[in-house]
Amino acid sequence: MIKTVQYGDLGIKKAIAAGETSRTFLTSDGSVLKIFDPRVLMFYNVSGTSLEKKILYSTQVKSVPEIVVPKRAVYYQNNFIGYTTDYVEGISYNEYDDSLSISQRKNLSMYAFMYHKLESIVKRGNKEGIVFPDLCSCDNIILRKDGSFRIIDYDGLQVGKYGSINISTSLGDQDKLMIPKYQRNLLFNSNLDKKSLINLYFLDAFNINLETVGMYNPYTDSIVTLDDIFNTIGLDDDGVKHKVWKCFQPDKDNEFLDSDVDRIADKYDLEIIARRSDGALLKHLVRK
Repeated sequence: MIKTVQYGDLGIKKAIAAGETSRTFLTSDGSVLKIFDPRVLMFYNVSGTSLEKKILYSTQVKSVPEIVVPKRAVYYQNNFIGYTTDYVEGISYNEYDDSLSISQRKNLSMYAFMYHKLESIVKRGNKEGIVFPDLCSCDNIILRKDGSFRIIDYDGLQVGKYGSINISTSLGDQDKLMIPKYQRNLLFNSNLDKKSLINLYFLDAFNINLETVGMYNPYTDSIVTLDDIFNTIGLDDDGVKHKVWKCFQPDKDNEFLDSDVDRIADKYDLEIIARRSDGALLKHLVRK
């Protein structure tokens, strides 16, 4: 069990961020303090999982050192309100993506390299009973100057029997994930992480959201299909297309992309063809 501390014994140096569900601060000893909105704690209790116990019994997983674990559980008037962690120097994966140049955004080998690092973390975490429901949000992925990743927001992880109420909104309609393929007894399995990684690869490399499949496209007056997605980016690789297809099947286990991202980088160049109305770049694959 980790140490506990009273909120009043922590010196607050400055605010770092404020969201709908939590606030984070830098403390006088250089730690990061995360305080939850009381509604979040109530929601955890209603859902039957204990956020307090998940924090109290957190331990560093030796095989996944990239996960930043809590150091102290924080209480106010004997009520659990949050936790502290070590401060991680770096930028979020979203900030990193925003910083890329036009030439970098056409580098399929770079996207493959980044994908492999994230896939490695997920695979090692899955072996330890850890699932990453909020992975695809990218704000909890920190890229350090040495090129290594750190996963923050421990509360968003599913650790053993301790679930999470956080699910990446990039995964689309949450109801589609409440099926046995992804979730049993309110706990997710590795199929969710494999879906997140595939979604993240398509978002990163191609600015394509796979969750638009099945939605109505007013410009074409039709429902978006997987073939529409593949044709938009010019992807003609049966291995990748099959793995993406499996993500949309309720009775087929998902797969990691593994070396498929290297094969795509070897087979194709990535060209930028236009800029969308939302500012994102439209990209298209061309065979080398």
